[in-house]
Amino acid sequence: MQTVEARPTGEETAQASGIGWTELMFWSALGVAAALVGGMVAFGEFVPPLLIFAVPFVVGALVLRRRRRGGAITLGIVAVLTLALNIPFVLPSLAVPASTEDFVMSAIVLILLVTLLIGAVAAIRTRGAGPSPAARSLGFAALAFIGLSIATAAAARVTHESAVAQAGDIKISTEDIEFSHENISAEAGEVTVFVENKDTTLHTFTINELGVDLQLPSNSAERITFDASPGTYEFECTPHSDVMHGTIEVS
Repeated sequence: MQTVEARPTGEETAQASGIGWTELMFWSALGVAAALVGGMVAFGEFVPPLLIFAVPFVVGALVLRRRRRGGAITLGIVAVLTLALNIPFVLPSLAVPASTEDFVMSAIVLILLVTLLIGAVAAIRTRGAGPSPAARSLGFAALAFIGLSIATAAAARVTHESAVAQAGDIKISTEDIEFSHENISAEAGEVTVFVENKDTTLHTFTINELGVDLQLPSNSAERITFDASPGTYEFECTPHSDVMHGTIEVS
């Protein structure tokens, strides 16, 4: 008697060719590490904190290959800690798409971290390690958002116009994560400051007491006019306030 083999249904074929939560987590973890290392390349300098954050994701991905549940828990914890520690830096970068390097790296890392967290929860809750339509859909959604973020940054950069210094402006610049002048002076009344950002990272020229907060996209120049009464005021770059600060003396 001849037996007839059952043919797989369309749904079974789609699932067999899909990806599972483990694979999604593995590539998301490596993607986060690659984005952080790529950020150092884009910034043109060695940034120890970025490397420190990248290493646990590589280690977690390797653990995931041997111990699925243990790797999922490890990567989930690392993703939560990374988000918590970097949100204060990520959100300002996402607010300025014209600062291409910061925006793209922050967007990619944030998208992959969210993907990784969802994958970790799903992997811990499910027993099977096989293909999952939900994991496949989430993976494609993450890629779509990454593509959209790159396109947004490119469009913002092309349309962004740097300011031009005018006569009477106070001129300073930023380079190698430093202000060119840490002490500047101005006459009371209307003050205009022209700042040229020569770095590949986002900076700000901020004077909290006067309500001044000028965003400086990478490799661009901006100018701002504000009123100041006589006195001494502190200015800083908000993302790098520990090393970038100074005073403006208004007389």
